[in-house]
Amino acid sequence: MKQVSVLEDIFAPEGLLSKVLGEQHEWRPQQRDMARAVARVLRDSGALLVEAPTGVGKSLGYLVPAVLWAQREKRPIVISTYTRTLQDQILDKELPSLRRMIERRIRAVVLKGRSNYLCRARWDHYLGEIRGTVEAEELERVLGPWVQGTVSGDLSEAPIPSGKAAARFAASLGRICSESRFCTSGRCAAESGCFFKLSRQQAREATLIIVNHSLLMIDLLTSAAGLPEWTAVIIDEAHHLPRVAAEPLSFSVTEQAFDDVLKGLGGRGEPGITDHLRRLARGLADKNDRTDLLNGLRELEGETSTLSVLAREFWADLKAAPGFPRGDQRLRYGPGASVRSIFPASGLALMDRLTPLLQRHEEWIERTRRRGPDAGASEVWPLAEAERGLDAAREAINNMGELLTPDKATHVYWIEPATARGVALRAAPLDVGPQLRDVLFTRKEAAVLTSATLSVEGDFRHLAHKLGLPDDRFEGLRLSSPFDLQAQVAGWSLLGLPDPSDPRFAESLAVGIELLARRLERKMLVLFTSHDTLRRVESMVREPLEGRGIRLLAQGLDGGRRQLRAEFVKRGASVLLGAASFWEGVDFPGEELEILLMARLPFLVPTDPVVEAIGERLAQKGQDPFRAFHLPEALIRFRQGFGRLIRRTGDRGLFVVVDPRLETRAYGAAFKASVGIEFQVAGSWDELVTRAGEWLER
Repeated sequence: MKQVSVLEDIFAPEGLLSKVLGEQHEWRPQQRDMARAVARVLRDSGALLVEAPTGVGKSLGYLVPAVLWAQREKRPIVISTYTRTLQDQILDKELPSLRRMIERRIRAVVLKGRSNYLCRARWDHYLGEIRGTVEAEELERVLGPWVQGTVSGDLSEAPIPSGKAAARFAASLGRICSESRFCTSGRCAAESGCFFKLSRQQAREATLIIVNHSLLMIDLLTSAAGLPEWTAVIIDEAHHLPRVAAEPLSFSVTEQAFDDVLKGLGGRGEPGITDHLRRLARGLADKNDRTDLLNGLRELEGETSTLSVLAREFWADLKAAPGFPRGDQRLRYGPGASVRSIFPASGLALMDRLTPLLQRHEEWIERTRRRGPDAGASEVWPLAEAERGLDAAREAINNMGELLTPDKATHVYWIEPATARGVALRAAPLDVGPQLRDVLFTRKEAAVLTSATLSVEGDFRHLAHKLGLPDDRFEGLRLSSPFDLQAQVAGWSLLGLPDPSDPRFAESLAVGIELLARRLERKMLVLFTSHDTLRRVESMVREPLEGRGIRLLAQGLDGGRRQLRAEFVKRGASVLLGAASFWEGVDFPGEELEILLMARLPFLVPTDPVVEAIGERLAQKGQDPFRAFHLPEALIRFRQGFGRLIRRTGDRGLFVVVDPRLETRAYGAAFKASVGIEFQVAGSWDELVTRAGEWLER
């Protein structure tokens, strides 16, 4: 009862939170209601889905009861986020408030996957391996001081240069990161400087363990994340969880990556496994053993080189096969698809020879181990590197075998003909619900999932089914917005414009963007669902806008999201054209954004292999794929985009939906209702700009 009293004292209208935040505090009954619900499910166990709109203060709404629960139970609680931005907010903004309200000794630790941490032992070994080269000199000069001085070992903090050197240094990080095969009990301990083990030791002593969704799923599915035992989790940005959960259950092989795998085995003239073994063989005292091993390795490299040629022939045969997709098309194949397989016979012939080749590499690693000198550090590391390379090759070749002979009815298989790394073969699960139900909701005591967009038309069942939660296995809580959206937002739609599928749509959109920017002179964000349309519009509006002194920023052309946001907010009247990553996770409070224009309703691409397969499965069950899947997904995305506009009580802005289907299709009413504002209809761009401008000037 004492902790209940503490929670109520914190969230009372003039409670502890009010005293800590001072003038920045505005009492939100929704935040208090959320905290009560989170405290209840942590105490009683179960699953809770909380939809908390922007402005509710959901972070403290779950962090306060989470800390109180962890203190009472004397065990840590896991906080999982999708973005690094939210993790930084928790550490830099929320944690100091928690310490002032509850206890100064609250400890929070951010955990990352093993490969994100420096291994100083691998650093020493790698430098020794390349000693005397230009690369070694550059690494020591650029990274050496950081390696010696870092207290976290977090490789994201390493001073990696930009430009052409970035890719080279990124490859080097793969040789100096923590890796399980190199974690020996003698040298690798938290006390002696193993950053991975140090982070896990700190987690065992923490109140809050902060992870991203990917690490959470690795821990749930494989236990390889190294998290201490935990029983309760709070998952923020939870609408991303089903997609992230699919990642460790998906697999792919690209043309270039497969070639790199074969090079990694060690062909003639290629560094790889055989190089590591040769380094040991040359150090053997017995001349006969040394000669035997070196000759065997040369023979092995010859076989690998031959198979590398055969692999390139396979990719060429595949590209020439009838039915191979062209351009940006994707071909679905395998179980449930109209095409079972288009792979040439050279693919299976290649696989028949690759499996024995892997076995021979494994045999030569073992021979080298047996004949090598006593295992000092200089001998152990080359063997470990060779075994690591073999593990990576085995995984890639096993994936290739499964992609060539698809037999999992639970997965979708497809071919992409032209990625940055050549042809890609991919597979992804149709449904992650069964796995999530088993590893999360059944095995753990309590799970709270929250986001600003979890429900569809007031109902949580769409997300719950994707999560594997039966209707009677979860509690849902929808909190109202603390903003007066009807007064703060003027919603507009247009009639008479071309359909988004019409080639004239981009031109009509460009006309409207130019008119809005030129006459209203406010900051405007335009959200696109297609990079192709974005580029076409950019080519039409850049010259006329910049000719009038209005800055135009286009994603993919003028920089990435962080760079574009920084440039956008520091200028006056400007236009930002954004695609996928601008629909959520980026804030523009106040005058940083006053016009939000949505080019088209954000329906999923129906020809996407996974989308197509899900629709077919729903149809087989007698459900309407549009109502059961396409519309709910689009409504959630629509609300996410709308959420960029109003971030504070005093914000005002225009929300313009250019897609005429908002008015001409029956489902348009569902989109309008989902954001809680009234829409006015304009018959032309000129009418919209005139009337909207009058509203902004009020």
